[in-house]
Amino acid sequence: MRRLSIAMVCPQFRPLVGGYERAAERLSEALARLGHRVVVITERRNRRWPAREVLAGFEVRRLPCLPRRGLHVATASSALAAYLLGSRRPDLIHVHQYGASAATAIACARLRRVPAVLKVTNTGPHGLGPVLERQRLRRLQRALHLRADACVATSRRAAEELAGLGVPSDRIRCIPNGVDCEAYRPVDPATRERLRRRLGLGPGPVVLFLGRLVPQKAPDLLLVAVGRLVGRLPPELRPELVYAGEGPLRAELRKAARSWPEIRVRFPGAVPDPRPWLGAADLLALPSRFEGLSNALLEALACGLPVVASRVSGTEDVFAAGEVGRLVEPGDAEGFGRALAELLADPGLRARVAGEARRVAEKAFSLDAVAEQTLALYEGLLAGRAAAGEAGA
Repeated sequence: MRRLSIAMVCPQFRPLVGGYERAAERLSEALARLGHRVVVITERRNRRWPAREVLAGFEVRRLPCLPRRGLHVATASSALAAYLLGSRRPDLIHVHQYGASAATAIACARLRRVPAVLKVTNTGPHGLGPVLERQRLRRLQRALHLRADACVATSRRAAEELAGLGVPSDRIRCIPNGVDCEAYRPVDPATRERLRRRLGLGPGPVVLFLGRLVPQKAPDLLLVAVGRLVGRLPPELRPELVYAGEGPLRAELRKAARSWPEIRVRFPGAVPDPRPWLGAADLLALPSRFEGLSNALLEALACGLPVVASRVSGTEDVFAAGEVGRLVEPGDAEGFGRALAELLADPGLRARVAGEARRVAEKAFSLDAVAEQTLALYEGLLAGRAAAGEAGA
């Protein structure tokens, strides 16, 4: 396979870190490791951030913008267009978030006659359709988004929503996010105990919430579920609840946690490296009200950590691949508590589910497999464009 030049358009990127940013970074690193030239094009929202740097074999270009109301979209889109039209022509442009930047990137791709790939992650109220309806130039932006040469859907529901918007089925590809199964892997019992001591965790079971403390992720539902559960469990099975993340619900959760004195609730804040917490925990809780394909879920699978999650978008696809935990309907605090109790009370079940979680991660969601699928998509688009050019010659 020839060496490709790939422009990854990610309006937010390091030092801003969230779900889609982490997925884009991992894919960029994997493609660079395979010998391809990858440039991540993002916004420079703070002048202290470097305009250019190299991370793990790929380049990051941060373009100037004015992140102020009424100016942000116009300045960011103008800078992106100037870069894409004035820099060396890439083989392909891959856009990792929809909205004004995606519309600009797709328009530039057509002007430069290179394929454009649009990644679609979220569904429901944060899906492509509702987001475009909220855009000021929604008709123009909708038309541009639907002219992407391919749309990558990270879940079956995302693919269905794309089809409902009018994207032809031959332009929709289901490719999940990937997880580095070498960096994220199970730990042995001795290491687990060392991690628990280092993190200050107690001797009982630990339920981990890993993500932003925002309404979408429903951290409040988890607290209610665990609070109702503790009275039904013997003291040795009462879980310690860890919220590893930051967000606007933090203060509210801390206040609510005082209403449940029977359980210990920890708030370590955002954790730059979640692996120690994943290695120390007994279960991951993912009670989201809606979701794309959670990176925390994939990291837990790779670490052999059973999961209790709500039945949303990409999560249900993961559970369809194997028995990796328990699925509960969104918003069902009682059902979530019962699922936690079932796994907490049965170490043998947890061990079996942990092994299956690791198997599913390696088989279906490894970063290498995702990079191969993505490269196959790229090569198909480039071959089709070359064939079309020869036919028109």
